[in-house]
Amino acid sequence: MRRFIARTMNVLAWLVGGAIVAASLTGLALWRVQGDKLLSVQTGSMVPVLKRGDAVAIVKVDPKTLQAGEIVSYLSPVNSAVTVTHRVVRLDLKHGVVITKGDALAQPDPPVPLDLVLGRVRAQVPKIGFAINELHKPIGLVAGVYLPALGMVVFEVRHLARAYRRRHYRLYGYV
Repeated sequence: MRRFIARTMNVLAWLVGGAIVAASLTGLALWRVQGDKLLSVQTGSMVPVLKRGDAVAIVKVDPKTLQAGEIVSYLSPVNSAVTVTHRVVRLDLKHGVVITKGDALAQPDPPVPLDLVLGRVRAQVPKIGFAINELHKPIGLVAGVYLPALGMVVFEVRHLARAYRRRHYRLYGYV
């Protein structure tokens, strides 16, 4: 009886873990399919609305449709490897630029060409940005993706091997 309970708990733990991983990956995939991009907030320039470690989903929009007060993400004109997420202060269509400012900053950012705008922030998820940051590191990728996937494969192979042996012997009448 004790062994049965231990096995049942093991199976339940794997099922719950698998369900959590599947739900997370499904949610991320849906965001990607809808054209959203998931970014991690790295600084406190948008406090109190966005805090360091939050995740934001941005949806691609026509930059000419932006309005003052919306939060957008854009590639930094100084360093294209840096993505900035700030609030639109003013849209200057005549010069093809947008003026943004972090809520926690005193001065607005330099004008940003409209072609560098990635999109508008559609949603925010508190603290998930920390997990996204860890998954970008080799050890986080191994621990968060590869090991759980390997565990599920091993569990399924063991389960299928046991089921195959039982069915095989029953099929030929050896049991």
